[in-house]
Amino acid sequence: MQRLRLLQLNYVQLTGVHQCFPKELRWLCWHGFLLRFIPKDFSLQNLVALDLMYSNLCQVWKDPPLLEKLKFLDLSNSHYLTLSPDFSKLPNLKQLMLKGCVSLPEVQESNGHLGRLSVVDLEDCKLLKDLPTSLYKSKSTEVIVLFGCSRFENLAEDLGEMVSLTTLLADTTAIRKVPFTIVRLMVQFLMAFGAYLI
Repeated sequence: MQRLRLLQLNYVQLTGVHQCFPKELRWLCWHGFLLRFIPKDFSLQNLVALDLMYSNLCQVWKDPPLLEKLKFLDLSNSHYLTLSPDFSKLPNLKQLMLKGCVSLPEVQESNGHLGRLSVVDLEDCKLLKDLPTSLYKSKSTEVIVLFGCSRFENLAEDLGEMVSLTTLLADTTAIRKVPFTIVRLMVQFLMAFGAYLI
């Protein structure tokens, strides 16, 4: 199947050797992926989108491969995931979906070094308490979703330095204090908006 580019294998278990997996895939949708981690010999180097929602993954890779073409990674509702991926091998990732990963206590620091990351969805990550400090240095992140992260407590003051951030959803979290940098930005926006109306 040398021309195969899109493959959907929801809730199935394959037999055989992983080396025979199609090497030219661009999009792989495998909901209910049964393995605890993705084997090293899976050929995923040409993937643009990897959708493993509802997987049994505990960690994504033991030895992370370099996936330079990957732009979309969806691990939503992977309830056993306890270790976030090492993002240093995903340099062009744009969308990271970890919604409903209820056993995930933290997101790796390498996440913040993704120069093209625009969307980070962490909705209902019940054990998550804060974001990696490196994420606050991102110049590309536009959307962060923390809705339902009931133990999430801290937003760093550096949040106001995220120049591309347009949307932050943080309902039903443990946040009790908004960083002053955000308050300042809101005041500046209201003043500018008021001047526009006049």
